[in-house]
Amino acid sequence: MAKKDVPNAKTPITTTITNEHNYGTWPSSEPESCETSPPSELSILVASSSPLVIGITLQFSQVAIALLFVGRLGKDELAATSLACLTANVTGWAVLQGLSSALDTLCPQAFGAGLKKVVGLHVQRMAVMLICVSFAVGCFWYNSFSFQRLLIPNDDICRLSRDFLRILLLGCPGYACFECGKRLLQAQGHFSAGLYTMLFCIPLHVFLTWYSVLHLGLGMKGAAISMAVVHTLLPFGLVIYSKIFTSGECWPKITKHTFENWMPMIKLAIPSLAMLEVECIGFEILTLLAGQMGTAELCAQTLLVTFCGFIYKIPYSLAIAASTQIAERIGEGSHQKAKETAKLAISLAVGFGSVLIVLLLLFRNKIPYLFTNDPSVVVLMFSVVPMIAVFQLADAIVGVTNGIIRGIGKQYIGAWIQTLGYYVVGLPCSIGTAFGLGWKLNGLWAGISVAMLLICCLEGTYMYFLDWTGLVEDAKERNDAERDV
Repeated sequence: MAKKDVPNAKTPITTTITNEHNYGTWPSSEPESCETSPPSELSILVASSSPLVIGITLQFSQVAIALLFVGRLGKDELAATSLACLTANVTGWAVLQGLSSALDTLCPQAFGAGLKKVVGLHVQRMAVMLICVSFAVGCFWYNSFSFQRLLIPNDDICRLSRDFLRILLLGCPGYACFECGKRLLQAQGHFSAGLYTMLFCIPLHVFLTWYSVLHLGLGMKGAAISMAVVHTLLPFGLVIYSKIFTSGECWPKITKHTFENWMPMIKLAIPSLAMLEVECIGFEILTLLAGQMGTAELCAQTLLVTFCGFIYKIPYSLAIAASTQIAERIGEGSHQKAKETAKLAISLAVGFGSVLIVLLLLFRNKIPYLFTNDPSVVVLMFSVVPMIAVFQLADAIVGVTNGIIRGIGKQYIGAWIQTLGYYVVGLPCSIGTAFGLGWKLNGLWAGISVAMLLICCLEGTYMYFLDWTGLVEDAKERNDAERDV
């Protein structure tokens, strides 16, 4: 049965004309007087971000699943798996996610301009690039012993971790294609695609890990095999979703054009990667610093970072929805609607962060016991919660403004601001207050909270003075570059 091209929240509302190469449509003029009210934009943001929260949470639960089963094998195996997943995240998964974030600009802007085949063309180029990058990542993982030895001076744990990564690298190409595929579908308004894929793959992951680790007795290798298999299957889940729920109009045939005109993509991909890695590495440094204070401080820091990461899934999902919506509005030439969507997204982030502050302070006594009953760790976590509350407000806002920056194609601005905030201000403040003033764990979070507040102010100021009309011209110029493909 033929699929129907049913208009949804992501259907461009511009009057269009067909371009000569049949790669899509081009806006004939400024959008007609079909205004989208703020409540409508708000409903789109909420509806788009809701499935993302669950889908992203499930995606990042894969590490927890591996640790849950490997933890039954012994402390060395648990430590090695934790080290392997840390290395994989910083040097692999975050790299692929960061580079693919360039599609948060390119795909929705092309879709908003009516250039549906160009949406898929961008994804094809990114997929090819990420597969090449994944081979480089795999080479590093295969020879990761020396790098990991710098972090943990235990040869046995580092060898176990390296062996885990050598198996895990087989899933890198699949993970890369999954990140690209998600953005292809999100640009078309299908924000539930990742969720449906995860709802199938996560139970499979649990079963495979249990069966291979405990039943077959493969140990750590079984956990790595299970994760690699699931990563390989993820893009196939998106393909099945696309066959059922989309018409395929955004996917062109692979031609020589797939391997041409990569520079605009690379110019967005590199700063997108920097935006993500700056924050990711910054928090890993904080954890290493906490390890210098003692075991209790390291445990408390690890649990607090895990807790904050779980909460961050909500503003991060909102950021993805806002980025996509704003990029599409810019692509269709509706700079005023893009601006209104940005204001709404930031308002939602402020509201979420404010409510979170109240909840964290109200349940300050309960939160540590969600993770541990160790008295020394509980006391440390209890003392840091007020600082965490301030951090969470700024983090929610920054998460959304980062999404807006990706949507408008100004990732280089975000990269510079993030670098300034984390490495020029945040980490020096953390080290100074934690070790110089003796604030210890509170000092680490005080410094990073100052950094987050600074980033919040700088990105907010940039948004305030932003030339939204100029962004439309930038998008048109970027899309015009595909006219001759």
